[in-house]
Amino acid sequence: MISFTSLLWIWKGEAAGRWYFLTVPDEQSAEIKAQAFELPRGFGSVRVKATIGDVSWRTSVFPLNSGGYLLPVKAEIRRKAGLAVGDEIKVMLKLLGKLAKTFHQQKAVFAALNFEIRNSLDEVRKAGEAIIARGEAGNCLRALP
Repeated sequence: MISFTSLLWIWKGEAAGRWYFLTVPDEQSAEIKAQAFELPRGFGSVRVKATIGDVSWRTSVFPLNSGGYLLPVKAEIRRKAGLAVGDEIKVMLKLLGKLAKTFHQQKAVFAALNFEIRNSLDEVRKAGEAIIARGEAGNCLRALP
């Protein structure tokens, strides 16, 4: 579960009417992105079950160019939960669909890969130092294209 608190705000389009949103903070947006990176959907959206108080519904969060996400809140949900523009709202999100791995599992995988890369680079450095120590560095450089 991903939880956050955000202010309900309104976007007024000229032809499209009014849309109400909650902005998902950066930290929680990073968690959504990490868990759902293998689930491409239209416009980069991610399916979620959102809960505000005792009101739950299925919807999607939509990515912002800045890297965060927006959660649309339709009129029915605003009425049921008694929400108004400017309210500070606590939200729980459950990502739906087949998720790659949990955020914490992915962090562990990235840490393990980082460790392997560091070890590999260390082995290359040691091999290079040995070549230089043997005075064979010139031969290696001549072999390069």
